[in-house]
Amino acid sequence: MIYREIIELNDRDDDDDEKQNPRWIRLTPAELVMEGVSAIALIATFILMMYYWGKVDDEIPVYFIYGVAMAWLSKAYLLIIPFIALILGAVMSLYAYMAQKSVAAKLKAQKFARMQYLVDRFYLSLIKMEVMIILFIMERRTILLALGQRLGSFEMIVFAVALVVTLVKYISRRAKIT
Repeated sequence: MIYREIIELNDRDDDDDEKQNPRWIRLTPAELVMEGVSAIALIATFILMMYYWGKVDDEIPVYFIYGVAMAWLSKAYLLIIPFIALILGAVMSLYAYMAQKSVAAKLKAQKFARMQYLVDRFYLSLIKMEVMIILFIMERRTILLALGQRLGSFEMIVFAVALVVTLVKYISRRAKIT
């Protein structure tokens, strides 16, 4: 399905886009969804932090041994994950844009190079989405621990495994190309 969308996009005539901006290749519908989910996860991370800011104590537990809190930090610690998410999201978006800009002439001249770029961009959007979701889950878990609730780690494990599988696939694909 992913490759079919990319092939359809690759075969489609992009003359209108190329007249406006010769370095821009439209996002596929799947990429639009992943970028939207990434943005929603980023916004939700900030909203979650702002909502619970007044409800948590000035010091929050961050390290436990046998259910007993052994280390405490200021609640300003809750600000770290949303800002890491913001910085990572910006860096990943900038990387995808710069990669397209740097190979624009090659993409226009060679269909195979364009196809490789589109698949790479798809993987980058997928990785960005998974990272943003993991950071949202981390912020949620940190807040719930600060409120005194104990949680399982099932959701974190699922998304961490998905991210690792995606990264391995992306890296092995890049290794075959180069």
